[in-house]
Amino acid sequence: MTGAAALENFAAALRLANAGLAGSVFFTPFNKHGMRLAKSDYVDEIGFITETIDADRGGREFNVLDEVWNARGHLAYPAARGG
Repeated sequence: MTGAAALENFAAALRLANAGLAGSVFFTPFNKHGMRLAKSDYVDEIGFITETIDADRGGREFNVLDEVWNARGHLAYPAARGG
């Protein structure tokens, strides 16, 4: 899958969930290099989510690839939607 296709699919899933047509959006690690080739201002998933559905709640993500550390801050989806 190309970076452009990944961004299109991710955006579609976010819009469906934001419209209440899906309860959540799950995703595996993305090829960020490919995504940046398709969208030069792409930084990370949190920024993309905020931009795509005009989210006003912050999220957090922390990754250290060599040591395989991983931490995230997320809200349950109904709380994230304000419901």
